[in-house]
Parts: sequence; C-alpha cells; structure tokens
Amino acid sequence: MSIKTVKAVLAFNENQRIAPRFILTYLLIWLVFHNQLFTTFLTTNGDPLTRATAALSSVADNQYLVVLAITCFFYMARLGYYFLKNKTDALLAGDDIVELKVGSDQRVAKNEDIERLLSMVTDLKSQLAATKEREQKANGEKNLVIKKFLALRTELDEVTAENILLNKSNKALKTRLVENCDLETGVLEPS
Repeated sequence: MSIKTVKAVLAFNENQRIAPRFILTYLLIWLVFHNQLFTTFLTTNGDPLTRATAALSSVADNQYLVVLAITCFFYMARLGYYFLKNKTDALLAGDDIVELKVGSDQRVAKNEDIERLLSMVTDLKSQLAATKEREQKANGEKNLVIKKFLALRTELDEVTAENILLNKSNKALKTRLVENCDLETGVLEPS
C-alpha cells in the first residue's frame, strides 16, 4: 500500500463517528440469528426454569463463527460506506479547486473567443443597420404607393360623381326634349 492511502485511511478513521461496541453488536446479531431462543421461551409452558432449559436446548447448534462473520461483515460494510462517503465529499470539494485551475489556464482561449464574439456582434450590428435602412426605404415606397392609390381613388370618385351628374342632366334634357317635341309632327317647339 502506498503511504498516501494509509494516510487517507487514518484521517478517515480519526474523523469517524463513534461506532456501537463490537461485543454489543455481536450480541444483538446473535440474538436475532438465534431467535428460536425467545420463541421457545415464550411458547413453552411451565415455570421459568423449565422454560429457560427448553429455550437453551432449542439452540442445539450455537453458531458462533457465523454470527462473528456477520458482525465483521456489518462493520466492514459500515466502514466502506463511510469511507466512500468521505471520498465523494472530498472529490466534490476538490471539484471547485479544479474548476478554478482550469479557468485560469484557459484565459488565452477565452480571450480569442471573446474577440471572435465581438467581431460577430459588430457584423450583426452592421447587418441590422442595413436591414433598418431597407425597411425604411420599403416603408417610404409603400407610403408613396398608398398616397398615389388614394389620389387615384379620389379622382375616380370625382369622375364618378361628375358622370352621375351628367347622366342626370342628360335624362332631364331628354325629358324636356320629349315634352317640347310634337310627336305627331316631329317639329320641335321652342320653349
């Protein structure tokens, strides 16, 4: 093992919460693993001494080594969990430092990117100005066409009104002509 790993494990163990005592954990696992001790004690009839002997005899094979292995596995899993949690916390805390280092190393590339972006912005501004000029010119032409259209419309309305007046006067003249003309002789009489 490298010295770095040993130092990391020692620092990890120094910063750990207090774990439950090994013997207490062993006894709790033993009692859960040999639960027939309690079930026999509670289900057997008789005085407490008879019940205790029946409960102890129900645990025929006292599996010390299996319980010891389960207890050791429990402690190794707990230690592994906290070790991985400590490492991930350290990596997350270290990411901020790495980002700062990478940011300072790439200043040149960022300056080139900024210059390129600024040139793109100036190009876009000139394109926008040209587009605005074309839009203003198109609006001016549109307004001119609208003015011509309105002038023609007004002139058409005037001509239509004059035409209506001429038709009315023409009808009036025709009716007067018919009234003044003798239909039998075809001679126009002066009015």
